Amino acid sequence: ANGNLRLPLILAEAGLSTPFFISQKDKAANVLLEDVNTMGCVYFGIWIVPCVTILLRIACLFISLLYCKRVACLADQLVAPLSLLLCLNNFTGALLHGHNREIHLVLWCVALGVLNIMIERMIRQPPPLLPFDVPREDEIKLELT
Repeated sequence: ANGNLRLPLILAEAGLSTPFFISQKDKAANVLLEDVNTMGCVYFGIWIVPCVTILLRIACLFISLLYCKRVACLADQLVAPLSLLLCLNNFTGALLHGHNREIHLVLWCVALGVLNIMIERMIRQPPPLLPFDVPREDEIKLELT
C-alpha cells in the first residue's frame, strides 16, 4: 500500500512546488544580483536546492522501478533523505518568508514541509505483511537433532 501511494504523493508535491519556484525565480535572481555577499546567496540557495532535489527525487523514484535490483535499491534508498532535505529547505524558506512578512508563502512552505515529512515517514515505514506471508502456528515445525 505504501509503495502505491509514494509515486502520487511525490508527484503531487512536485506539482505543488513548481508554481512556488516559478513565482520566486525572478526574486531569487534579483536578490542574488543585488546582495551577493549575504542574504542574496542564502535566498538563491533556498530557491535552487529544492529545484535540483525535486528533480533528483523524481529520477530516483523512476529508477527504483527498474528491474536491475542493485541500481533500483540504491535509488530507492535515496528518496527518503532527499525528502528530508526538501523538508528542511521548506521550513528554512518559511522562516525567511516570515522575516519578510510574506505570510502566504510561509503557509505554502510549511504545507510543503509537512507533506515531505509524510512522504519520508511513508517511505521509511516497512510494508505490511500479507496474510499468506505469515506462517500459521500449526505449520511451524522445529526439528531438534
